[in-house]
Amino acid sequence: MMKQLKQWMAVATLMTGASLAQAHSPFAAPQTYIVDGDTAVVIAGFAESPFASEFALSGFDFSVVQPTGEVVTLEAKGSKYLTAADVETKAEGTYKVIANRENKLEYALVNKQWLRIMDSHGQALPPLAERSFITPEELTAKHNKITSIRHEQLVSYFSKAKLTDQVLKPTAKGLEVNFSQHPNQLQAQQAVTLTVTIDGKVQSGFSVVASRQLTKVDEQEIVIKTTTNAQGQIQLNFPQAGQYFIEVNAPEIAKGTKPAAQNFRQNIAVQVN
Repeated sequence: MMKQLKQWMAVATLMTGASLAQAHSPFAAPQTYIVDGDTAVVIAGFAESPFASEFALSGFDFSVVQPTGEVVTLEAKGSKYLTAADVETKAEGTYKVIANRENKLEYALVNKQWLRIMDSHGQALPPLAERSFITPEELTAKHNKITSIRHEQLVSYFSKAKLTDQVLKPTAKGLEVNFSQHPNQLQAQQAVTLTVTIDGKVQSGFSVVASRQLTKVDEQEIVIKTTTNAQGQIQLNFPQAGQYFIEVNAPEIAKGTKPAAQNFRQNIAVQVN
């Protein structure tokens, strides 16, 4: 029984993205949020605990928006456990680091339920009625199928010499999370409002989870969970200083609901003083 349970847990991990690394949360963060000199370093990876990378990133395209608004492609290099990229920082002001990835998610209508189509990777599976996915081998011509595009984005900000707002201006393209104050000026126990939009339209019901990086063995976890309101907003009040990992996800698909053509998620790294 225990062996079957472990096998099923392995399949559940594979379901989320076909590898253990993808079951972890991806992040991209500057080595320091206030820089001097002409070069900065961005580190990235897949982590189960915030910023504690266990696997190098794969499939993401990196770029940086410079204080002038110019977008520059970054060359990210990975070891087995970590990805890093150098950023030229000759200009003063605020920089925005972005890493983008798109995945196709396939669904099939099975007994009035939309199930993900996923490979079992050779694992023994429980009956279809007990699963939230269907394998390609189980599909027939009678199953209606659709494809949804998942847009994933990793975001962080850092500044040199001064804080500027060119990179903070909304573009009304894709998923954007706008801060009510400069993200390099966040303070503990001072509320900040985040507004979530897609193509410029506010989004209600988005899940927002902020987790503080652990820096000591016996340190207590700090996790803040909330959901955007009708105005697409949430308030975050960070109880302690530290580096925080903010996950913003589209609402979960309700049972029996047809998946949207596009799905969005964004992970943000910030430093709270």
